[in-house]
Amino acid sequence: MGKTLQVSLPDELNAEVSAAVASGDFACESDVIRAAVEEWRANHMIERIGVEN
Repeated sequence: MGKTLQVSLPDELNAEVSAAVASGDFACESDVIRAAVEEWRANHMIERIGVEN
């Protein structure tokens, strides 16, 4: 496993994370944040490739 981070979210985003776990879409809050960072990373890489081409 990697490094543990503490993240502060506005109430609205915290509610979205909690709802995603409550709905069963994710097992825990960490999984929601991990998925969001992975999606951001993928989009960021696509944007960089698009700029370089």
